[in-house]
Amino acid sequence: MDHLLIDNAKDLTLDTLEFNKDVNTFLKTLAHASKMPHLILEGSRGSGKKLRTHLFLREKFGPITFRQSSITIDIPGKDSEEIHILMSPYHFQINPSIHSIYDRTLLQALTNTI
Repeated sequence: MDHLLIDNAKDLTLDTLEFNKDVNTFLKTLAHASKMPHLILEGSRGSGKKLRTHLFLREKFGPITFRQSSITIDIPGKDSEEIHILMSPYHFQINPSIHSIYDRTLLQALTNTI
């Protein structure tokens, strides 16, 4: 079973990460801003997207609980598709590649559903 780095390092913060410090500084600044845009994080496998997302959310909102969920969405030109999402009261996290759907198509269908 996979274990996230965040599960093993509960006392990590954006300040303590040693790699991509410019991204960490940007996320920390954004966490303390009054207005926040929608964010899409992308990068290669193992680049720290999930870890930074968890640390950013903790910085912005304090300790929060995450849960796995599935929703069914209508994809144009395809049948309905069940999508797996990791979510909290403040975010949802999807991985379009595991569903064999183009990112844009999935995001458009998802925003029409939510």
